[in-house]
Amino acid sequence: MKKKRGKSYENAKSTEISIVDNHEKFTSVFFFYTLAMVLVFILTTVFAGSNVQNGEMVSAGDSSAMVFMLVMGIVIYRETLRFMIQQGISRKMTVKATIANGLICAAAISIVNTVINMLFSMIDGPMVFRSLSELIYANAADTAVTKALFGVVFNFFGAAVFYFIGLFITLGYYRLNRKGKVVVSISVPMFLLVLLPVLDKWIWNGAIFKVVIRIFGWIAQSPVNLFVVYGVLAAVTICFILLLNRRVNVNGGAAK
Repeated sequence: MKKKRGKSYENAKSTEISIVDNHEKFTSVFFFYTLAMVLVFILTTVFAGSNVQNGEMVSAGDSSAMVFMLVMGIVIYRETLRFMIQQGISRKMTVKATIANGLICAAAISIVNTVINMLFSMIDGPMVFRSLSELIYANAADTAVTKALFGVVFNFFGAAVFYFIGLFITLGYYRLNRKGKVVVSISVPMFLLVLLPVLDKWIWNGAIFKVVIRIFGWIAQSPVNLFVVYGVLAAVTICFILLLNRRVNVNGGAAK
């Protein structure tokens, strides 16, 4: 006679399936990113080295990592949620595993960026590789160890926040119906890239631009300011992710 399995066992099994599936995806992404960044650094060193002035600083792959995590957050969740729903795993469990594995991937990518930057900084040549954290906050750390640790933390928070923003975008997008998706896809870029700059320049006399410059200036004053901004953005986006995840329709239409 088979022993009846309780709800705790089912929850544990669901958690295991969700974590393993997400872990496999993020592991593949991590190795792809590492290989791509190594190739980029090599190509930059070999082909661009003769065209730069001696001692010219070049940012490492920090900005690329943030963009990479943003895109990954946008594209990775829909199919994952579909698969998990078919396996009888809850949306709540799926989004928690996705967030957790995203944080792990952000940490791994941050370490990879720091290590690659340190290795290529040892190469004698006209270019000097520096992390984005060093370029913005030159006096935040003194020794090589503290600079490396600060670079890892800087990259981790940036990559994690951009990943959360990507998840928020895709969940918000799939809450819309087909017409809503078309409207958002056209109107949002047009407003941000065309209409808003025109209004700011000709009507508001550059008020928005001045505010943006002040915000970035305040962020550049201290790493603490940047981490405060990252913390607020992370908290807000995670709250919206958890709310949107409840009824998002992964088949394409608005939630009923």
